[in-house]
Amino acid sequence: MNSKILIGGLLAGAAIGTAVGLLLSPATRAATKQKLKKGARILTDSLGGAENLKGTFNRGVDEVAGKGKRVIDSTSERVKV
Repeated sequence: MNSKILIGGLLAGAAIGTAVGLLLSPATRAATKQKLKKGARILTDSLGGAENLKGTFNRGVDEVAGKGKRVIDSTSERVKV
């Protein structure tokens, strides 16, 4: 399985779980809406803006996939010996 698809699926699942949790929380709609706005603003600011979000995500996925591949390669080399 492609590691980008796997990581994307995990992130989508986490986002869906968070959304369901917020929708079922006992907080009022207005309070939940304010929390979501504040969280989105903080996330966007920390990532350097919405335009850079995709690039940041893709670089992170590539980095994690590369590290995983190196670990798998080094493990398979030890097993062959």
